[in-house]
Amino acid sequence: MEHQWATIFLFGIWNLWCFRNKRLFARPSPFNLRKTVDNQVAEFFYCVLDHATGIKTKRVTVGWTKPQPLWAKLNTDGSALGNPGIAGGGGIIRDCHGEWISGFARSIGFTTSFAAEFWALRDGLMLCLSLGINAVEVEVDASSVVSLLANVAETNSEIASLVDDCRNMLKRIPQARLKHCYREGNKCADRLARLGTDMEENFVIFDAPPTVVVSLLFLDKLGSTQERFCNEVVLTT
Repeated sequence: MEHQWATIFLFGIWNLWCFRNKRLFARPSPFNLRKTVDNQVAEFFYCVLDHATGIKTKRVTVGWTKPQPLWAKLNTDGSALGNPGIAGGGGIIRDCHGEWISGFARSIGFTTSFAAEFWALRDGLMLCLSLGINAVEVEVDASSVVSLLANVAETNSEIASLVDDCRNMLKRIPQARLKHCYREGNKCADRLARLGTDMEENFVIFDAPPTVVVSLLFLDKLGSTQERFCNEVVLTT
């Protein structure tokens, strides 16, 4: 996709400033201006510009909800300490009673939060396939991910293989529904993604809940909710 030069210029100037002053930052890193700017502009487009019109603010009650009977639910999330920065991904699969089926965390390395979201989603879908799950509701808290996957004509050159893998695996699951959720309904996946940013292992599958999510699992199963004001994002396929 071609983006306006004004947007590319703004992100380019910002990244050049960061690079020139990298001694002020805690995590020096390899620098490729073109790749960095391309990723950030694409993320900005799908997170902000793509939803710039028709947005309404509303008050909603949010929380994790159980999937319908005989379905499983996959929640995934990506986390980056900086954008780009040291990143991790994580996810959790639960049954229709809110019981743990499986979970995972991955240490991704240095990338953007946008790419980390797709790493986590791909890992989660791959785990569903390996477990033979035939009906799954998939939730992510990044509407930009849902928007990009819904529009088959669009991709991002730097993460094209990740996007294609996610699209293909969604098709391989007999019944799969991908939708956006609010962060308050994605706390377990968020905690596992943060765990991934600090892991020594590259990838870990959890057959039982790790201690970092036990209390959150309990609250989700009880149906714990909270209210927030948020933008209403309507996605069409």
